[in-house]
Amino acid sequence: MRLHDINLSSNRINSIPDGLFLRPFEQLSSVDMSYNNLTTFPKFHASIKTLKIIDLTFNSITHFNNKDIERIRKLRKVDILLKGNPFQCSCKTLQFLKWLSETNQVPDILDLTCVTEKASRRLMSKVISDLKTFEISCKTKFWLPFTVSLTSIIILAIITTVVFFRYKYAVEYFLLRFKMKMRNYNELTQNYTYDAFISYSHTDSPWVKQFHDKVSSMGLDLCLDAKDFIAGKGIAENVVNAIDSSRKVIFVVTHNFLKSDWGSYEMEMTRMHAFQKERRYGDCCRKG
Repeated sequence: MRLHDINLSSNRINSIPDGLFLRPFEQLSSVDMSYNNLTTFPKFHASIKTLKIIDLTFNSITHFNNKDIERIRKLRKVDILLKGNPFQCSCKTLQFLKWLSETNQVPDILDLTCVTEKASRRLMSKVISDLKTFEISCKTKFWLPFTVSLTSIIILAIITTVVFFRYKYAVEYFLLRFKMKMRNYNELTQNYTYDAFISYSHTDSPWVKQFHDKVSSMGLDLCLDAKDFIAGKGIAENVVNAIDSSRKVIFVVTHNFLKSDWGSYEMEMTRMHAFQKERRYGDCCRKG
């Protein structure tokens, strides 16, 4: 191809066909695509060594993306005229601005203007001269919302954790209730299986056994984990079942009981149950 100049100016062209400039023009020195509606940089054959000027003035280019910039770099000594394009100076076009500050392929750079994120028009040369500050402001815009979001998540997680540990027994109680309800568990309404459920520390088992036998001999039916808990069910579920099935709950409060995690658990489960069912809470038995 022996074309020296190609003039496509003032044709309202929106895009250039990919294959148009991919032919090895041996003598092509200039391409005029000014006064069109182009938004990207056309693809040129890398072996076009005679090309000197590509005129893209007065088009609709807001910036060049990384692919556009790479195509221009492959052309090396070609001058790109860009005056009259509606360039944008924003954090999204930062790579384009960096390229403009480094390249010597844009001879009319002093005539370029751009629109900032605040909708004000500035000389491109002014923006580029203060590019470091501009880049820092972009990083701040990214990190500030990120930091605020991360801080909010951490604060929410801390609050959730504090609330959970503060009300963990209440949460566990209602989760157990829900779990039992999903298993079609029917709560006792008026009749109770036991007169009382005995809550105690297993370290005090000998004394509790004597207490159980003595009270049982009086005609009262007491619920004791050793004989009444259902095998295969979790301890927490057995405890709630025992509280449900008993008219009263007897706490055998000893030093061992106060040291026991299960003792605290059973007391809290009973308190939550009493609160939900509006039953009396507070009776206990002290080992003597």
